[in-house]
Amino acid sequence: MEKFFYESTYLDRAAMQARIISTSSALGWQQTIEYILKKGISFSELNVAEVGCGSGTFSLSLNLLGAKTTLIDFDQDALNTAKQVFSLYKREADFIQADVSKAAPESLKNKFDLIISGGLAEHFVGEAREKCIAFHKDLLRAGGIAYIGVPNKLSPGYQIVKGFKTISGKWKVGVEKPFTYQELKKIGRSVGFKDVEVIGNYPLKKDLKDYSLGLISAILDVLPSAVRDFTKRVRRQEKVKESTESKTIEFREEAIIRERVENVKRTLAAKKLKSLKDYLSAGIILFGFVADDINNK
Repeated sequence: MEKFFYESTYLDRAAMQARIISTSSALGWQQTIEYILKKGISFSELNVAEVGCGSGTFSLSLNLLGAKTTLIDFDQDALNTAKQVFSLYKREADFIQADVSKAAPESLKNKFDLIISGGLAEHFVGEAREKCIAFHKDLLRAGGIAYIGVPNKLSPGYQIVKGFKTISGKWKVGVEKPFTYQELKKIGRSVGFKDVEVIGNYPLKKDLKDYSLGLISAILDVLPSAVRDFTKRVRRQEKVKESTESKTIEFREEAIIRERVENVKRTLAAKKLKSLKDYLSAGIILFGFVADDINNK
């Protein structure tokens, strides 16, 4: 088994606001909010853990609503980045180092209402793949929900970009085995979730747009160094401009999150997988439930 190690990065408020806007625009985030609302748990009473936390953007969005949050990762660099992010907002959280390919620590079992991970389970193969999903389930208390986001093996955009970068030798992620809809559902049931649901995280149109940009980046990787150097200079100039403009940005992350929650309350209609184009979504989300009736606390 090859482990995926987090690449530490610096994140400021402007970058985090962009991440929060992107996260709360996703269908998976909206569906998560819908489930919380249906269960009748106030955000101030919600106990959330993000596994393989990275920057911890998803859990931060819930923390800004009042949820208690725990961030878990094997890599200390990831935890350090998450600590940096939460300190930007003067928000408190617990930060725990743990290996999701092993049994969950007893101190964390049956503790959380919601477990989140995105971009984690696909970095495990064989037995460790199932253990990773089981780790999420073991942390949930009765009536809890797991959100597990992974890349979709059937996504044309994902396969094209990954294939091009692999052939060109520019694939730096290491082991990353995407899931099919059926495999994700099967593993969810095998680890003991009483009910599972899988949805696409973004509409196919948005995925194709995002991955077209990824393909352009992949092509630039194999162009002559003079062309790459030129594009790097352009990017640096853009970043300097963005940095200057960010000083005038109105930071309103909490207001944005609350607006998105109100929108979910009004619609309660997050889109489910219903057609071929939805099955091709680049990212798919497993919602695993440890209680049969999601409306019961």
